[in-house]
Amino acid sequence: MSTSIPATTPNSLADRIGRYTFFVLLVVAIFKFPLVPDAGLDASWRMVLGKALMDGWQSGADFVFTYGPLGGLMGNTYYNQNLYWPLLTWQLTTSLVFALAIYHQGLRLNGYIRAIFWTTMLLVGIIYADALQMIGISLLSFKLLRDLGCTPHRWLTAGILIFLALLGMTKFTNLILTLFTLVVLCGHELAARRWRAALSLASWFFGSFLTLWVIFRQNLLSIPTYFLNSLEISAGYEMTMGLATPTPQLAIGLMVALTLLAYIAVHLWQQPDRRRGIASVLMLGAFIYLNWKHSFIRSDGHMIGFFICALLPITAFPSLLNDNPKDRRLWHSILLTAGGLCLIAIDFTLPGFGRGLLGRTQEQIHATITNAFNLSAVQSGYEQQLHTEKKSYDLPRIRAIVGRASLDVFGYTQAVALYNNFNYRPRPVFQSYSAYTPKLAALNFAYYASAVAPDYLLLRIETIDERYPSLDDSLCLNLITQRYRFLDSENGFLLWRREPGIFDPQTVTPTPRRATDLAIGQSLNIADLATEPLWATIDLPTSPLGRIRNFFYKPPVIRLQLQDDHGTITSFRLPQPQGRTGFILSPIIENTDTLMIFSGGRPARRVHSLSLLINPADQKYVSPRAHITIGTLRPSTATGAYFEQVEKRRFYMFDSVPVSYQALTPISVASIGESKVMIMHAPSEMVFNIPLNAKTISGGFGLLEATYTKGGQTDGAEFVISWSDGKEAVELYRRRLDPLQKKNDQGLQHFALQLPSRVGGKIFLRVNNGPQNSTAWDWTGWTGIAIK
Repeated sequence: MSTSIPATTPNSLADRIGRYTFFVLLVVAIFKFPLVPDAGLDASWRMVLGKALMDGWQSGADFVFTYGPLGGLMGNTYYNQNLYWPLLTWQLTTSLVFALAIYHQGLRLNGYIRAIFWTTMLLVGIIYADALQMIGISLLSFKLLRDLGCTPHRWLTAGILIFLALLGMTKFTNLILTLFTLVVLCGHELAARRWRAALSLASWFFGSFLTLWVIFRQNLLSIPTYFLNSLEISAGYEMTMGLATPTPQLAIGLMVALTLLAYIAVHLWQQPDRRRGIASVLMLGAFIYLNWKHSFIRSDGHMIGFFICALLPITAFPSLLNDNPKDRRLWHSILLTAGGLCLIAIDFTLPGFGRGLLGRTQEQIHATITNAFNLSAVQSGYEQQLHTEKKSYDLPRIRAIVGRASLDVFGYTQAVALYNNFNYRPRPVFQSYSAYTPKLAALNFAYYASAVAPDYLLLRIETIDERYPSLDDSLCLNLITQRYRFLDSENGFLLWRREPGIFDPQTVTPTPRRATDLAIGQSLNIADLATEPLWATIDLPTSPLGRIRNFFYKPPVIRLQLQDDHGTITSFRLPQPQGRTGFILSPIIENTDTLMIFSGGRPARRVHSLSLLINPADQKYVSPRAHITIGTLRPSTATGAYFEQVEKRRFYMFDSVPVSYQALTPISVASIGESKVMIMHAPSEMVFNIPLNAKTISGGFGLLEATYTKGGQTDGAEFVISWSDGKEAVELYRRRLDPLQKKNDQGLQHFALQLPSRVGGKIFLRVNNGPQNSTAWDWTGWTGIAIK
């Protein structure tokens, strides 16, 4: 039997009304209506998880993420009317259970300590879903520990284990904490030689987990794959997603963590029941550690998670661990001081948080109650928002091309596939930035290289945290340039189609050219290789001290510095696992346009040298030298159609588009009279291919009005049209305009010419400077060029 903490049990009607009112308010405050649909990074993965739940995708195989089969319920984002009621049902169920756990934990406290605990949980403990779930798991776990050996609580124990199994299916971190808790509880029972009790605990949890796994259309045989791939992506998250922690939050976090560690040590020392003391320490330690890691790896808004979770053992003292310390008042003072620091840190992270505590909770309760009486109207509001989103990301032309063929989205805006009702068949790690490790990148590569690869891709280069963009899902990115071909673009998304036939992965394997060890800060010159597309792998091992740091905190930031052929230096973030995977190094890919230039065989910025940089204070956490291999890639010509489309949009006033052009100044659009013209400042030249069976060329030309009016001093320009095949040349037209001296040369001039009867060749439209060879006023333009 567990040691109970004495608590007063008020019997007056007022006390009962007060306690029940708090419980109802807590349920209502915890309950969250779904988030509105949105095309942002986070909303996209939440909606994809919702689709995975609705369509029965296999977790760990069809999709690999830090969430499990029920992640779409925890993501709580509206994208489909069929998901509306499941989301509400989930919210109601979890709200009731979490509120009960908090309520009953408070009943084990007395007086003002109970008031502090309940108030803290109501105003702070429930504001962040991830932290609330961890708090709920911890409260239920300690309830199980207290009830060990209590026969009357057997069915309650079974119910708690079923619910913990359910939570374990939402997020992998939840599963890790529940599994660890189960091991501790079973270990406690085995140490007490209660073999049947240990077996009962394990049977109820694993039986529930397996049953739920099947109910939600998951294959039992995929559980090992799910577990291993979830471990891989969780480990990759730790190594790749770190952000610098602000000094105030880190300092407060360390003080709070050390305070809790000291409390844990005192508890273990003073606990008369050694087995129970060890179990309590292990469970609380795992709770603190997991939330510390989750919060301070991604040191942005995630940081509030640790401080919220830390408030649980702080405000639930002494009942959470069944403490009965001799110096209880001292520990109350110490822990409540740490709790105050937690609130300060949350306010640092969310400015104005403290001032808005009561108002925010009141608004949440009011909104929940109001919406609860208008469920149909609320759903209509979601549908209106979804309709607005779909209009913003509407791709009618691409939908007509793709039809019901399979499609994936490369980048992190997966919402576009859901909004357009495509036959969405994503690679396992469906957001590009999340392919953190070589193994995860290889999973995606295997899918894209297989016979079941998606027929189409929507592509947009999108990265985070100042990474070198080609690091994200790098193996697939390289494969795309060889196995897929660009078709069309619409609303900022590029459509690629898989080429027919069997794909040979060897075609995208880099040819090794150089391998070397590079010291931190040293520059590696690769100018002799710069004329070819280059692939690099960078392996910078973690030092023994770094492995210790990574276990308790996160890796240091490493930067990749590139110098191009123009001498321009650019610095990017280089996560270690992504460097080991390898990536397209040169030419430099910074965005979608530069990827298309690379894939069209038109490299722009080529890398001439590279170096690795790290804060000097952090160098001890990594090896002093990195092993770097450089290889060459097969050039790609997959995006030729892209440049034709770009030029068609740029030269929209032409019927025929030049294949190349050059001018004294960047081209621009202006007007001559009522006609839009492309300004090709003299001296300039445009080159056109001749379509098959073309017989004529026509169009207009002239100088801008400002060159000869209101002080304009142009000396005119000479317009020349000719044909050439590189061996022979034929001049078709020549005219010199001098609008300052000749009125007939003002405004737009027109021409219509017969093409020579020769086969092949190109048409050249040149503009030469006037007789004074001055360029100051030679703003010359062409329009309506048509070769037919």
